[in-house]
Amino acid sequence: MDIIKHFNLHKRDIYLNSIITKGEHKGLTNKTKCQTLLKKTIKHLLLEIKETNNNVPNNHYRWIGYDGIGTGTTGIKSGISTTQAIIEKKHTDDHLLGSVEIGKRLHKDLETTFKQNGNDIEDILKRPDFLYCNETTTVIETMTNQWLYDNLWLWLSIRVSKKEHNKQNIARNEHNIEEKLKLKHYINVSELKQICDHLQ
Repeated sequence: MDIIKHFNLHKRDIYLNSIITKGEHKGLTNKTKCQTLLKKTIKHLLLEIKETNNNVPNNHYRWIGYDGIGTGTTGIKSGISTTQAIIEKKHTDDHLLGSVEIGKRLHKDLETTFKQNGNDIEDILKRPDFLYCNETTTVIETMTNQWLYDNLWLWLSIRVSKKEHNKQNIARNEHNIEEKLKLKHYINVSELKQICDHLQ
């Protein structure tokens, strides 16, 4: 199963266009919420990169994975579940990539976007106005308007049973993103199935 293709075809636009019905973002679309939060997240990440000399701690990356676009610990439900999670009804939503990997990927792609715009992030961070200069504003707009849409899948989650959700069944911190997309870290889980929206 091509997880990204499935998510992009069946979930991405539905998720982004859905209206939030409760909480502080009530009445907004998920797209507006995610873009607003990603702008703040990128600024926080830039501050962290500067303060740590580009040695960002995993706790900050974990925060990005959970709350960088406001998806929380459940991520964005992909519509994919293990058969055991469907049978048992006791389940959890497992971030496919892991929250730390999401944060690291955002960091890497942020640096790449600066380079694509002809700038080095280290040079930008030396400026006193680095958070608000035109170069940073351009990168943040690119990341929130294009990158987020293309990479929303980073936050997707797969429903697994409570029994399956442990390090003996789903390896942690042992695989890179490419391996995780091939589900190599899903060592001992039941077959994956596409599930109906009403079952999520």
